[in-house]
Amino acid sequence: MNLLREGIADFEPLTLPDEQIALVDLRGTITNDEVSLSHPGIYTSIQDAQRAGWLIGIVSSKTLENQRRWRRYLGLNGPLIAEGAIVEWRNELHYTNPLVPAIAEQYVIARAAAQQELVSMGVHVWDKDDPTWAMAECRIGSVGDPGDTIAFFDPYRKLGMTAFVRVLDTKGQLIQNKQETKRVAKYIRPFALGHPMEPHDDGLVGDTYQLTTKRDGILAFRSIAGITGRIAVIGNSKKDDVGSDIAVLLAVGGAEAGFRTDGTANAPQTAGVVELLGRLTFAAKIEYSNSARNA
Repeated sequence: MNLLREGIADFEPLTLPDEQIALVDLRGTITNDEVSLSHPGIYTSIQDAQRAGWLIGIVSSKTLENQRRWRRYLGLNGPLIAEGAIVEWRNELHYTNPLVPAIAEQYVIARAAAQQELVSMGVHVWDKDDPTWAMAECRIGSVGDPGDTIAFFDPYRKLGMTAFVRVLDTKGQLIQNKQETKRVAKYIRPFALGHPMEPHDDGLVGDTYQLTTKRDGILAFRSIAGITGRIAVIGNSKKDDVGSDIAVLLAVGGAEAGFRTDGTANAPQTAGVVELLGRLTFAAKIEYSNSARNA
């Protein structure tokens, strides 16, 4: 990407982090609400940043398996911080809390019991892969039959039990249905180990175990990687406020009100990440050039 041609230099300067590390949230930040990329420039912006010496990774409540797919798809070279509890760095796994493996085992048992209850109530259960990818590739017969209510469970989630509820129509389309979502949520609630969620507008139901946060994950990564300076975190909500003492906080356009940041993109979601990575890369090159001249 030619940053001058793209007009990056015309933006207000960004506060640079101490470390050339940028962690990006997933849904609503680097992807849109349909969990897809909305700007083709994301690949080039990531490659440009990484060639300039940046580590680009993910910090998200999504599962580690989900993040690994995005890492492969986008060609990322930085750490993965999943569910606030799991850090993957240089092919090694680290837990931010020693209780994580034991709680994960309890959720395997609870999820199986909840699924058995749903089947007994006529709900079709699917748990073979990450549900966001499965729903995008849905085919009649592969996940259910027309008219079926399907609960797409996430088999990779460690600290929670979540499922997307959909009804399969005759054209093979997965349709949201508020009544069915509430019904599935009612059946799952007795098996919750953490905090039962109110059914989301996108049909997500289940519970989450609030053991750790994104901040905990970043603190763990800092310790593992042996860094003490601030990194950059790009997000879209107050959940991405990991603290200005450990991160330069950046937001894509249209971020949640009240998310206090050190810089905001004009564009939303994927395009906003493209903009912010371009600005970070450009600003770092300018600072490096100035430092070299003053040396």
